[in-house]
Amino acid sequence: MKFKKVIMLVAALIGVGTIGNFINTPSNVQAKQTQAVFPKSWRGTWYSYNSKTKKIDKMTFTKTKQIYYENGHQYPKLLKAKPKVMPKPSKKTRSWVYLSNKMTQKGYTWTGVGIWGYPDEGTLDWYNVAKLDGNKVLGYAEYQNVYWYVDSHWYQTAKLAKKLKDHKYPNYDFIIGGDDL
Repeated sequence: MKFKKVIMLVAALIGVGTIGNFINTPSNVQAKQTQAVFPKSWRGTWYSYNSKTKKIDKMTFTKTKQIYYENGHQYPKLLKAKPKVMPKPSKKTRSWVYLSNKMTQKGYTWTGVGIWGYPDEGTLDWYNVAKLDGNKVLGYAEYQNVYWYVDSHWYQTAKLAKKLKDHKYPNYDFIIGGDDL
């Protein structure tokens, strides 16, 4: 009788262990690649005064698109997830961009946006949104092969962009050298 109880107990433990093993077996489900999105603080339409043309430039960010408007033309860019290995540029991908690395300058975190097919060391556009002097400002700087050469501020209204024109904010503008990447 005692022997029969021990056998039943062992059989029950083996059964529970076997069922538990089946339940906890990890499955090999393919992970989905997440779609890259522009930060929420960037989204919307922004305006900047262009001192060369004496006109207001316009740029719009959506979840996955950046559209630059100039002289009645649209220049759209589509945001894609950054690939592990950068492919060669092609006609199909010439308007694709990806979010690159981040960099902190004087307490502000800037995000790099790279052109598809070019490594981070090549060309990056840097963006940051900050509240400066009571206004929400989208800062922009363009970096190409060891130096930056464009630095502009974008505002939420064309009227504000025209009013502030080339206003500079101390300790805000983005400055980068080739060794910083």
